Amino acid sequence: MHPPKDPRDDLDVVVPVWNEELRLGPTLGALLARAGDLPMRVCVTVVDNGSVDRTAEVVDEAAHLAPENTRVRLIGCSRQGKGAAVRRGMLASSARWRGFVDADLSTPPSLLLPVASALLAGDPVTTTIGDVARYWGFAHAGRFSAAYAEQHGEYPRDTLRRS
Repeated sequence: MHPPKDPRDDLDVVVPVWNEELRLGPTLGALLARAGDLPMRVCVTVVDNGSVDRTAEVVDEAAHLAPENTRVRLIGCSRQGKGAAVRRGMLASSARWRGFVDADLSTPPSLLLPVASALLAGDPVTTTIGDVARYWGFAHAGRFSAAYAEQHGEYPRDTLRRS
């Protein structure tokens, strides 16, 4: 496995897990296949929320199959719950962009390329939070800001200031 943080990561995809041994292998395989197509450095961070199955071993096996632009890491989360695991993964990242997917891939990996393309095409100087909110279907920037903060652990303005 790789070191816990790498300041060169462009995108960190957080995967919160709890006893996901059976579905995690195919999930990581699909994510790694798509990540290899991205024109950026990618980290897939698996946040283990106290699994007692072979989840850690599955992550280790997947890490050896990662494409050159992608690394896989496993971190733990002592607080129970998906929200705590997502927050732990987001705060443990130093990547420019962060997102999360569930282990059941309810968000398909095929979205990685279009989202990455949109991120790369955006101009942090001229793009407003309202623009991003409308693009993702939020009619009200305040609702988008609250949803973003819940998912990423900070408000969009804080992310844009770092860009």
